[in-house]
Parts: sequence; structure tokens; C-alpha cells
Amino acid sequence: MQYSLKQIFNYVKIKDVLHFFLACFVFPFAIVAKIFVRKFYLICEDRNEARDNGYRFFKWIRENEPKIKVAYAIDKRSPDREKVKSIGKVINFGGIAHWFWYVVADKNISSQKDGKPNAAVCYFFEVVLKLRKNNRVFLQHGVIKDALDWLYYKNTYMRYFVAGAKPEYDFIEETFGYPKGHIIYTGLARFDSLHNVKSDKGLILVMPTWREWLGRESRENKNTVFTDTP
Repeated sequence: MQYSLKQIFNYVKIKDVLHFFLACFVFPFAIVAKIFVRKFYLICEDRNEARDNGYRFFKWIRENEPKIKVAYAIDKRSPDREKVKSIGKVINFGGIAHWFWYVVADKNISSQKDGKPNAAVCYFFEVVLKLRKNNRVFLQHGVIKDALDWLYYKNTYMRYFVAGAKPEYDFIEETFGYPKGHIIYTGLARFDSLHNVKSDKGLILVMPTWREWLGRESRENKNTVFTDTP
């Protein structure tokens, strides 16, 4: 589903307008800086987190390719900030520096589609105006099984879309409308940290979820297949 300008403006908030003017202020300086700064990568996840593919990729670059200029955008109040700061350059998510490096960067890399200074303003620049469409890399944070139209090429114009599994790669390539070469099958960056890890095969791990809506009502006893299984 591609959004019309009317639909876009219905979602616009005051902070989005402020970010638009902030971006316009920063752009001229960033364009000049881009002439002198080569091969700079900007990486992030959600504004408060460094726990997923973005962080793992950032950490890998710092440890294995230290000559690459790279920075990680994260909120200054995030509990993960010091962890990131200990291994590389950190900038404040959504601030002037984030906008500056968003324009300067050769590659804007994130595990989230909206991993950028302001999602609404960047959508306007990237999809409506079709600017900055060749430098964005979507690392993902899971494996896709459904046709998610908000990730279709016509709604993102992303340059690279990482797939974590071969069936997923085939599905995205056939369904999401990306040009040849835009979908890359590399696996997810965070999986690299699982190599040579010893596991207890008799252990069942129960994990919390970031999906808040799953906790709004009790589903106890609604499906006894799991609890009744020996």
C-alpha cells in the first residue's frame, strides 16, 4: 500500500514539522561535508536499544574492520548507550548530529525500517521525493513469513534488504517487488554470536516479548495442546 500525500499529512505531528526544519537547516552543511567524508556508515536500531542485528554488525565492524568510519545512533538516556560507547563512536538519536550523519553517510544501516532521525520526515525524503534511496540497508530483526506491504519496494526504496534464510530470500524476491540484486542472503548478524556456544538440549527457554499487545489479556487455558503434551 503506497500512501498518498493526504494520508501522510494526517499522521504528521508537531515534532515531525520541527524535524523537517531541522533537516533543512542541516542539509547544506552535510552536503558540503559529504565531499570530504568517504565511506561512512551510520547504524542504529530502535532509538533506545543496541541488542539486535544493528549492534552486532556495529560491533563486528569495530573489531574486524577498524579503519571503516562508523557511528551508532542511540538515545542519550538508553541503558545500552555505555555498552556501545565502549566500542565506538556514538551520536544522539534524533538530534542535529543524527541528521547531519544521516545525509553524509554512504550507508544508513538499521535493523528497523524506521531506524532514522525521524521516520515521517525520512519517509517524505526517501519515498515521496525518492531521495537517499540508494544508501539504505535493512538488516531486519527476524525472519519474514508474511507479505508485509509496508516493506514492499514501492514503500521503502531501500537499496539492500537482508534475508536470514533461503526460503525467506526466495519469498521476498518473488513478492516484495525489489529490483534484482537488492535482496541479499547473508543471514542475520546476531546469529554470528551463536557460533561455538554450548547449549543444554534438555532446556526450554521462555522468553519475554516486546509485543505489548500480547499481554493485554490472559490466554490461559484457551489452548491446552502445549500444557497437555507430555
